[in-house]
Amino acid sequence: MSNPFVLRGEIDELQSKLKTKQSKLTSLEAGCSHKWSETEYAPIHQEAYHIPSDIEMGIYLGVDTCVSGVDVPAKTIRRWKRVCLNCGKVHFTERTKKVYGNSIAPGCSCEQEVPDFG
Repeated sequence: MSNPFVLRGEIDELQSKLKTKQSKLTSLEAGCSHKWSETEYAPIHQEAYHIPSDIEMGIYLGVDTCVSGVDVPAKTIRRWKRVCLNCGKVHFTERTKKVYGNSIAPGCSCEQEVPDFG
């Protein structure tokens, strides 16, 4: 059986090392002249779910009993990702901006929405 005092000391030491390494990585990333990879669509999808009512759970509280459950619909958060080819930094964004121009079809001044890593 491990000694909890020894484990706490080891955890403190590891947390200190982690903090030092995170600081060093942040410094290296800040000094990098990022060369970003192609932007990749990486959505976050949350499945639909049901929050049961008190009655569905077999709980009866008299007048305070919740008689109907709640259906929470599925939700997809649009998100894009890019990775620095020099330092490996991963950058996510959920923001977009509208761009006007002919990048969709030659001669077309169409509007399109593109990721905004701002």
